[in-house]
Amino acid sequence: TGSMANRYVFSTDVESSLYKAGDTITVTGHVSDVLGNDVPDLEVDVYLLVLGTRITRSTVSDIHGDYSITYVPRYSESGYYQVGSCERNKRSSDAHDSFDVPGMSRVTNSNIIWKIYQNDSVAGAIPIRNRSRIPLENIRVVPVSVPSGLEISFGSFGLGALETAELQYSFTGTS
Repeated sequence: TGSMANRYVFSTDVESSLYKAGDTITVTGHVSDVLGNDVPDLEVDVYLLVLGTRITRSTVSDIHGDYSITYVPRYSESGYYQVGSCERNKRSSDAHDSFDVPGMSRVTNSNIIWKIYQNDSVAGAIPIRNRSRIPLENIRVVPVSVPSGLEISFGSFGLGALETAELQYSFTGTS
C-alpha cells in the first residue's frame, strides 16, 4: 500500500508475492481524497514496473473508490514486478506492492553464431540473468535436437536473486 503526494491517496495490492507466466494476476486498489473520502469515477492508471519497463493499464474507480485490473504475463515474461497506481497520465512510479514471476534471460540480445568444423572445438560462456528475486538452482540445458556430427556439452549452474552468471558450453565437430 502506498500513497501519492497530491489531492488523492492511492493504494494498490496484489494477492500473492509469487506467480508464474500464464497466471491471471489481479491488481486491486482504492482511491480516497486527503480527507479519507472515497473517490468514485476517477480515471486511474495502474502500472507494473519490471526491469526498466513500465506496463500501464487504465481503469476507473467505482462508487466506493475501488478499482482493479488483470495482467497475464506471457511465457516470455518474468521478473520482479513493482505495482502502483495514480491519477490517469500523472506518471507516478511509487511502488505500493510487488510480486515475482521467476525466470531468466540472456543478458544481451545479440545473435550467437558458432562455426564448427570437423575435429574443431569451441568453448565459451553465455551470460544469463535471473530476472526475479527467487533463486534458481540446478539449471541445466537439455537440447531438443543436435545435428549429427556434433557433440555438445553445457554446464549446470544456479542463479541467486536478480543475479547474473555464465552458462558454460563446449561444442566439438566429429564429422
